Amino acid sequence: MSEETRLYNEQVARINGRIVRLNVGGTRFYTHYGTLRVSPYFRTDLFKAETNEEIFIDRSGQLFTHILQYLRDGRINHTDRLEALRVEAIFYQLDDLVNKLDNMIKNPLSDSNKEYKLIDFTDLKDLSKLSSNGGSITKTICDTYDLITVVSYPYIAWNCSLHGSIAHCPPACGGSINSVWSSTPCEKLLVRKK
Repeated sequence: MSEETRLYNEQVARINGRIVRLNVGGTRFYTHYGTLRVSPYFRTDLFKAETNEEIFIDRSGQLFTHILQYLRDGRINHTDRLEALRVEAIFYQLDDLVNKLDNMIKNPLSDSNKEYKLIDFTDLKDLSKLSSNGGSITKTICDTYDLITVVSYPYIAWNCSLHGSIAHCPPACGGSINSVWSSTPCEKLLVRKK
């Protein structure tokens, strides 16, 4: 490696590693310039200048938290303010983020915000009422839910030792004198609403 290349690489590493102090709408942020330079907005001379002074940006600090997270790892944290975040992404010239937000706005039922349920096998009868044309319960469930897995767990209850029912025994049975804790294996379906 030539001396010129080595010096250039050292300079880039020094610039990218420089801590930038931002005040976005009254909220302070500290990050490396290398994180910010993903955005063309932050590649301007104002941000390239080696200064230890805080740089004020008259934008939403709350939404900038999501922008900074995206610049760091490419993830979009769930927020109910997608439209407002999209406006901020346009301001910071993050075209890829704008495209991702457009997709999230157009298709709001992504996996991250679908409804999950645990359904007891005995509750499947109630689901058959979802079918308006009297179709099969299996088709109704398959049209409404994606099966994720079957969850097995112990159901612990205070049971009457004489007849095995959950402990609401009449006095003739001895009341709670004959009751014990017992464990019964249970299974439920973990499903995701389509």
